[in-house]
Amino acid sequence: MQVRCVRIRLRAGTAERVRGFLRGWAGRRDEATESLRVKGVVRESMFLERTGDGDYLLLIQAGGDLSLAAERFATSSLAIDAETRQLLTEVSQHAIAIELLGHFALDDE
Repeated sequence: MQVRCVRIRLRAGTAERVRGFLRGWAGRRDEATESLRVKGVVRESMFLERTGDGDYLLLIQAGGDLSLAAERFATSSLAIDAETRQLLTEVSQHAIAIELLGHFALDDE
């Protein structure tokens, strides 16, 4: 299983918009889980990091082929994916992959 963390720097003043959008996924659980299934991702978590340097969205994913997952997300016709792509286009300054130093899980055995 592949695991990755992407750190996305947010444009100034957009953190609350991102927070509201992602918290709204709680009411869209069926769509969110369908998005995971389509992408081939088994776990996806998002964190908001607030620093003196700015605000960041941290995306953590686990799945079989995360390069394929990114391709599927980019071309997905699901409303939740299209809305997420639009949001990220509007709020992101840049993104970097965070180096994975270790990943351990009982269900990976």
